[in-house]
Amino acid sequence: YSITAQSTYNDLVDLRDTILKVKDTTDVPMVLVGNKCDLEDERVVGKEVGQTLARNWGSTFLETSAKQKINVNEVS
Repeated sequence: YSITAQSTYNDLVDLRDTILKVKDTTDVPMVLVGNKCDLEDERVVGKEVGQTLARNWGSTFLETSAKQKINVNEVS
């Protein structure tokens, strides 16, 4: 999701539910990634919000910036 667009965060629950339904299991490894962390002044989704959701899902959480190459290799 983009840390600068609330709608992308809001879509995560439905997206995860779709993945779990397609895989027909609740045991799907996932990494939750907040994108565009270089745009801190435009942030609308707090880092702690993403961290909490990832924790609730048992997922790893990272924030990245492709533009500044922050945590890009950690995601791949």
